[in-house]
This record gives sequence, C-alpha cells and structure tokens, in this order.
Amino acid sequence: MKTLLKWIRSEDGSAVVEFVLLAIPLFIPLIIFMSSFADLSDKEAIARTLARESVRGFVLSHGDISAHLTAQSIAREGALALGLDNREVASMKVNIKCSSWPCINPRNRISLTITFYSNQSHREIKATAEEVLSPWV
Repeated sequence: MKTLLKWIRSEDGSAVVEFVLLAIPLFIPLIIFMSSFADLSDKEAIARTLARESVRGFVLSHGDISAHLTAQSIAREGALALGLDNREVASMKVNIKCSSWPCINPRNRISLTITFYSNQSHREIKATAEEVLSPWV
C-alpha cells in the first residue's frame, strides 16, 4: 500500500502528461487548417484542369453553338470524374469570352473561366484558361 501511494505521488511521467495536455489544443487548429488548405489546393487544381480541357474542347469544335455546348459538357462531366460532388457541380459556372465574334475564327483568342463553390472550405474556386485558334481554322 505504501509503495502504491509513493508511486501515485511521484512525478514520473508528469512531463508527458503536461505535454499532451498543452499540445492537443495547439495541434487541433493546425490539423483543421491543413485539411482546409489541402482541400482548397485540390479544388484549385481540379478547376485549372477543367478550364484547360474545356477551352481545348471549345477551340476544336466546328461552330459557336457546338463549341459552347462542348465546353459546358466537358466541364460538367470532368468535374464529376475528378471527384467534385453534385452540389459543387451544380454551383459551377462556365464563362467564355472571345476577342471577336464569331468565336470560331482564325487567330481568335478564347478565354474560359470556371467558377464553383467548395463545400468543405466554403470558398469560391476560380480558374481561367486561354487558347488561340489556329490560323488555318
């Protein structure tokens, strides 16, 4: 019994307990921040990929109407394939700007911007890609 009381009153291992009690409140915000940062970086990479592929599909189309439909379709299908959830895909906007009209013209500059709302980080994600049509279109 005396040895049990002596063991309870000793300070062996108290540094570990104090470290754990102080470190856990400091590590929890760090883990939350790193998780949010990783999600944001992942979603930005997805947005850049979608913008590049959509504008590529746009410039390879034969006419303006089919080009707009192709770009929208690539953005939506690509977003689902790359792991965005249905709410993020529903919030997605594809904005296309052409330097002259009609868009499918030789040497025309096409700028495509994809915007959507990330559910986990609660931020708007935006990416833009540009292409110049070939002079032989």
